[in-house]
Amino acid sequence: MALLSLLGGWDIPRFSAYLVPLLAIALATLLADEPGRTGRPGRILEIAIALGATFAFNRIWVAIPDPGTQLVAFAETYCGHGRCGDSRLLARSAELAVFIGGGAALASLARRRLA
Repeated sequence: MALLSLLGGWDIPRFSAYLVPLLAIALATLLADEPGRTGRPGRILEIAIALGATFAFNRIWVAIPDPGTQLVAFAETYCGHGRCGDSRLLARSAELAVFIGGGAALASLARRRLA
């Protein structure tokens, strides 16, 4: 589902809706305390890392063009389809991999340091 959402297309609302249960499970896993340990101090840092990576990857600060007047610019905003080319899509996929790997490494370091 994450790959289909990255690629986008005309059916992106359906892909996004299918991701809701997966996101709920991921959030519950992040927020759950380990057995025998409550209120880990690193929990807030892990969630902040995840939210920061989500903010950066989705480019929340970028204005999305109006699809009614700028359809090509709208389609190429996240480079999932349109005329953006394979190199930009590959770069976007690499960016996702860096955010996932970097976030996992930072969270692991935070857990070790604060444990």
